[in-house]
Amino acid sequence: MRARTRTLTALLPAVAVILTAGLAAAPPAAAVPAASDPAAGRLLVQYKTDTTVETKTSLERANGLAQVKKLDRIGVEVVKTRPGNEDAAIAALQRSGRVVFAERDGRTTAAAVTPNDPWWPQQWSPVKVNAPQAWSVTTGSSTVVVAVLDTGVTSHPDLAGKLTAGYDFINNDSSPVDDNGHGTLAAGVVGALSNNGIGVASLCWQCKIMPVKVLDAAGSGSYSELANGIVWAADRGAKVISMSLSGVDDSTALRSAVQYARNKGAVLTSAAGNDGCDCRSFPASFPEVISVGASSTTDARTSYSNYGSWVDVAAPGTNYTTTMSGAYASFTGTSSSTPVVAGVLGLLRSAAPSASVDAIETALLSSASPVGYVAAGRIDAAAAMSATVPTVTSFPVSGPIGAMYPSVAGVLGEPTSVEYDVPGGRGQSFQAGDMLWSTSTGAREVHGPIVVRYRGIGGPGSSLGLPTTHDSPAGDGVGRFNHFQGGTIIWGPASGAHDVRGGIRARWAQLGWEKSGLGYPVTGDSRAGDGVG
Repeated sequence: MRARTRTLTALLPAVAVILTAGLAAAPPAAAVPAASDPAAGRLLVQYKTDTTVETKTSLERANGLAQVKKLDRIGVEVVKTRPGNEDAAIAALQRSGRVVFAERDGRTTAAAVTPNDPWWPQQWSPVKVNAPQAWSVTTGSSTVVVAVLDTGVTSHPDLAGKLTAGYDFINNDSSPVDDNGHGTLAAGVVGALSNNGIGVASLCWQCKIMPVKVLDAAGSGSYSELANGIVWAADRGAKVISMSLSGVDDSTALRSAVQYARNKGAVLTSAAGNDGCDCRSFPASFPEVISVGASSTTDARTSYSNYGSWVDVAAPGTNYTTTMSGAYASFTGTSSSTPVVAGVLGLLRSAAPSASVDAIETALLSSASPVGYVAAGRIDAAAAMSATVPTVTSFPVSGPIGAMYPSVAGVLGEPTSVEYDVPGGRGQSFQAGDMLWSTSTGAREVHGPIVVRYRGIGGPGSSLGLPTTHDSPAGDGVGRFNHFQGGTIIWGPASGAHDVRGGIRARWAQLGWEKSGLGYPVTGDSRAGDGVG
């Protein structure tokens, strides 16, 4: 366990207030208080199910612990110890044999970005991601709720009537007022009133916003508050959960909350971080979360954006004009990119309310425009909409593909194409993946991150050829893989999806695949620098 206290922080943007007709100039912003560490001395503990209350009490008293709260839905308890005593308390709990895990509570922190020109032309971001074309299908639905987990949301003319009931997990009340500004900025990107003659346009015009305050006035919070907020939002019907925040450490408890929400039908997205490096942040790194980097007007990576194969998508992240208390402001950072993705997800959920979480995620990822510094690419709202809502509303499924389809329909979703020819066989596309068939391979499905990689390298027309297995669990019980005629694509939560072929694949198989000392591949099959190997 690392000694660093794990904390959660909003990815604070630099903002420049833009005066708009009908709104008075905002007074100078109050100084933001220095960030304290809300997670200091706090632990996240999951006891074994057969542990009695008496045993818990005895353990906690013996080790100087006091219970703070329970995260009942994921079976985790928050306990407090003396700051500086966290590691000793964790070790004592682990030695007791009565815990599934014990870990530090975490904290996330914001990354500052250089201030923007307040008169920078507004609204380039929706155009860049082809939102106007997606709006021809839907501008959103008031039945789709997007939860914004942040510093709260302040009332604003361009958010009038858009907010549902929310909660403040910092002050434990039902009034999630924004005392920082970050959450109001994010909310405006997702769902500000649009086409109303004032202010700005958002991504999902009709979607409702659920404000959930998990960060304080300094933009800081704990993993336990974030986990509480995720569960609370999922229980109240949020279809999309947007988190413009990040922490530096992994957390079993936080991932449990993420998994809980996804199982309840929520699509989750989180900022990759503003450190400008291939360095992981949480909850963005969890495989159940769509991680978001920031792209520029030319689709290049912004200098501050984190990047790498663990980052799923990029979205515009500079100078998004959005709502701020009493005015409008320019919003920059992966904090700005994340609500762009959340707004597009709101559109997709509005257009296809019965589509599965897998189908929505695959539509977004597989339709992204490749940029080279994230796994899938820069999001394209119109292409994602086409993948979610096909122009032909009903496609037949027949023959060998039709015979296999009932057994995998829950994974693939509805068909989005007719059956078509592929090299050596036949194929058909579905909301969450593809089914390919040949006389030698039979009908096999490919979905999720693996189908995104497969399509990206040429699909059946590549040297991989057709799949010879369904998407299957890896031998270590963590990853997933598909074998193909010419190789394998394997996915791991830390490495992403990569292809392995030829002699490299054969040797890796001899060594034990991902269970060998090599572990998972972190790049695809590539040509050596001499052009020979």
